[in-house]
Amino acid sequence: MKVPIPVGVKLFVEQRPKTQEEEEDMCYVPYAIAVGSLMYVMVYTRLDITHVVGVLRRFMSKLGKEH
Repeated sequence: MKVPIPVGVKLFVEQRPKTQEEEEDMCYVPYAIAVGSLMYVMVYTRLDITHVVGVLRRFMSKLGKEH
C-alpha cells in the first residue's frame, strides 16, 4: 500500500519563509484551502491520511515552499 507522505520527509518550522519576498510569494498558494479539503476527505472517507493532514496543518500560518 502506498503511503500519503514519503518515508523520510521531514517538515520543520525552520523551512518557513525568511524574507518578505518569500512570504509574499507564498501568500498566493491556496494551502489552507487544500488542507481544509483534505480534512473533509479525512473525516468522511479516508482515515488513513489523518497523520499527514495533521503534519501539514501545523504549517498553516507560516507556509514555506517545502511544505
